[in-house]
Amino acid sequence: MKFKTILTALIVITFNGNAQLQLTEVDREPSVIEEPEWTALFDRDSGWTGSDATYSIPFSAYDAPGNPEDDTTMFLFGDTFIGEVDENNARKNSQMIRNSIGSLNTKSPVEDEISFHWETDDQNQPEALFKADTPNSGEGDWIWPMDGIRIDDRFYIYGLRLFDPSGLVSFEIDGVTLISFELDADHNIINYRQVDAPLFHKDDDGIEIVIGQAVMPMTAASGNPGADGYIYVYGPRNRPLNFKQMVVSRVQPEHIEDFEYYEFWDGRSWQSDITNCAVLTDSISQEFSVTPLNDGRFIAVFEFEGWVCTRYGDGITGPFEPVQYLYDCPEDTMYVGGYVYNAKAHPHLSDGGNLLISYNVNTSDYNELYDNADTYRPRFIRYFLPGSPSGLERVQKKNLPAQIVLYPNYPNPFNGETNIRYALSVDQYVELIIYDINGQKAATLIDGKQRAGLHEASWNANGLSSGVYFYRLKAGRNTQTRKLILMK
Repeated sequence: MKFKTILTALIVITFNGNAQLQLTEVDREPSVIEEPEWTALFDRDSGWTGSDATYSIPFSAYDAPGNPEDDTTMFLFGDTFIGEVDENNARKNSQMIRNSIGSLNTKSPVEDEISFHWETDDQNQPEALFKADTPNSGEGDWIWPMDGIRIDDRFYIYGLRLFDPSGLVSFEIDGVTLISFELDADHNIINYRQVDAPLFHKDDDGIEIVIGQAVMPMTAASGNPGADGYIYVYGPRNRPLNFKQMVVSRVQPEHIEDFEYYEFWDGRSWQSDITNCAVLTDSISQEFSVTPLNDGRFIAVFEFEGWVCTRYGDGITGPFEPVQYLYDCPEDTMYVGGYVYNAKAHPHLSDGGNLLISYNVNTSDYNELYDNADTYRPRFIRYFLPGSPSGLERVQKKNLPAQIVLYPNYPNPFNGETNIRYALSVDQYVELIIYDINGQKAATLIDGKQRAGLHEASWNANGLSSGVYFYRLKAGRNTQTRKLILMK
């Protein structure tokens, strides 16, 4: 069952006779808004033009929402396009390398404050920044960066070592490495090390355990509540033809490179054998995040069935509650062969009471990757935790008169009728139109001027065929589009 919450609007008459909008929460739909400024930060037309993974590491090691400092962030990227994007939004003279990094000098999405870094070969052609270079690395192996942490002046990144099986257009896991380095004053990598890490296990039944996909520091430097001095390193337990499951290990910061000190949760205690990892929860994505909350709980963010989802846990090892569906990512039906994956939170880039979340957009159509540069770069949303200021309140407080907030419809999928909510921060002319999968107009729900506040419209789709539709809200210069699914 999908647990949802919705905001209900109350009009309150003040002593001076003015009407004010107040919001209260009831159990229906989570409060989520898109973050177009963060998404636009990674919409580039030269050099770095797209990637996946999109992990983030704070330079200060403070990894909790409400970071008091204007921190610098290192972003970790997997497969990366380097090249140009032309006036038709197509990639030209582009090459894909296996990994890269970015450096953002502020907590805000400011275009001039971010730079991207990769290696180049003797012919000045782009190359991956991290290469598989350990005794256990095989010929053709490459590194997919997982999560990481900064301890003192040194960065530590868990790397997934992958290879292409002969004759197959796919990849398999060959192992895990721990990459570490420092940065000089110009952010060049110095004192680089890479070692094999016994944090991958595959049994005879094809079940794989990977440690390193999510790092949750519970150190004093992290700013996280309930810090106990450990770094908790999560990962997926992969089963052939089945959903992934979550497992966890821990290590103290001073022993991060000494793998004899890593402990794995077996369901009752911490022990030294990775093969005894207990399953914390089912249905997780390959990449995800786990974040402590001030109320003592923990929140896992991941992608599932094309949605950004969460599970709340009572402790570091759970138990975790059922899936909560936050946001139906529209890109999986916007592009040829489109799909979304690898959602995760960025706590240190979040305000108190909410989480900035990214997810990746990709396509199985190789030509589409080049024809449309929107198909291979991260998107960002913000999730407001229960009891925190809502998306509409945030719009009002920031005094953004042209901004709109378009919420997911409910129910979705639906049979017959569905409801659509949206918020306006000022009085303005509004169009709310439904389109079918071919871009043909199916219905006009709103066409006229409306007052600032929270609004709701219903769409009765009786007489229409089952399938994917889109609803577009246009108000002033702002337009937002979401998808809905009619199932009869």
